[in-house]
Amino acid sequence: MKLGKVEAPVRLALAFYEACNRQAIEEMLTLLSADCLFESPAAPCGSPLRGRDAIAAFWREFFAAHPGARFEVQDVFGAGFRSVARWTCTWKSPDGTAHSFCGVDVFRITGESIAEQVSFGKGE
Repeated sequence: MKLGKVEAPVRLALAFYEACNRQAIEEMLTLLSADCLFESPAAPCGSPLRGRDAIAAFWREFFAAHPGARFEVQDVFGAGFRSVARWTCTWKSPDGTAHSFCGVDVFRITGESIAEQVSFGKGE
């Protein structure tokens, strides 16, 4: 296996978090396949979301509820068509109170796009 094939899923995951930290939703969406599946405990009723429109709506609501949210990636690795990242999300509420939660994302890559993102988290 060429090293580029091992690194590609990691680069894609890191690009997603970089766009996320700028709250650049349109840029985040360009990294997703058209029918991307997103599963997160934070999604409405924990239901999986499918497609860029549904995922964009989730992120708009997330950023509105978590002003200035940032994801700091502690570990990331990839192999084949998967990458896994461990992260901490931090933000401050309008009164200045600091908040955080941590989690893990498992990505499935097809071609040069994220086809699936399954998130697991704990904390607030």
